[in-house]
Amino acid sequence: MSSKSSNTSPDKTPLEIVSSHWGSMPFVIFLAVLCGIHVANNHQVESMLKEYDRDQDAIDELRWTYLNEKADFMQESTLMVVSKSVDTIGLQVPNQPLESIKISADE
Repeated sequence: MSSKSSNTSPDKTPLEIVSSHWGSMPFVIFLAVLCGIHVANNHQVESMLKEYDRDQDAIDELRWTYLNEKADFMQESTLMVVSKSVDTIGLQVPNQPLESIKISADE
């Protein structure tokens, strides 16, 4: 009588043969791959969040610079500051209000 091993039986599928040799090894490998994907995804998200924080800091700095420049411009555009700066070249602020010219409708 020839004895055939159960692993070489023609009625077993390749998955059953691997499963009988390795047990639950394919499932363990699958879980390891999923864990690797999870770790890689977390690493990518953390690096994106760090980049986002750096960008937010740069935006905040630019916003404060803009507000400071705007405040300086508003300060320099007041009538007193402008009149002092143009006084050096000989221009003066008029003391009388401007006259308006009225055009009559019949002309």
